[in-house]
Amino acid sequence: FFRTKKFTVGDASKAFDKAYQELGNNVFQFAYLNVVDDILGHAIGKLFGISADDDSAVRIISRNDKFNKKYKLTQEITADNLKTFIQSFRSGSAERYYMTAEVPNETPRRSVRELVSKNYNQVINDPTLNVFVQFYFPWSEASIKLEPAWNALAYRFRDAKNVVIAKVNVDENDIEGVDLIDFPTLLFYPEGTNKKAIKYDSQPNIKNI
Repeated sequence: FFRTKKFTVGDASKAFDKAYQELGNNVFQFAYLNVVDDILGHAIGKLFGISADDDSAVRIISRNDKFNKKYKLTQEITADNLKTFIQSFRSGSAERYYMTAEVPNETPRRSVRELVSKNYNQVINDPTLNVFVQFYFPWSEASIKLEPAWNALAYRFRDAKNVVIAKVNVDENDIEGVDLIDFPTLLFYPEGTNKKAIKYDSQPNIKNI
């Protein structure tokens, strides 16, 4: 449960506490996170796509696999809705939640194109395009070191209308069908139909891309 500027202690927290009393156990853990006044809470909230100005929110994160899949409560925060939400997650019927940033403005051809969850499939599935995508954390030292090479690569292919050099900020976006654990990760989608990603397996750096 995330506390934001629009939330003060009241019925929502009582509902959360009630659901915990009935369903909380060693397998399913409940937690409060303050994304307004707590630095750690703010950082964790960002990973769930929640800011201090959002409405109060409840998320489930699955720790049963290495990809940390997210699930979002879309109904009013009541004890009954929380229990139904948890039970749907346990049964496997809950719909996975994918974070997305807003689609950015178009960039010049000589620049790296920023993709988000909302437009990722549209771009990479275009049969006329070869798309090379970097998945990165903006604060990652490895991603920062790779940035000059990635920008240079985009400039090199500035006149190639069928080549897109792109990147996805995984701090803000979850891409459906793409589950990764190492960053930066580079995926290449060659032009044509029935596209499948080819992973760049070498250690990404300025010299060998």
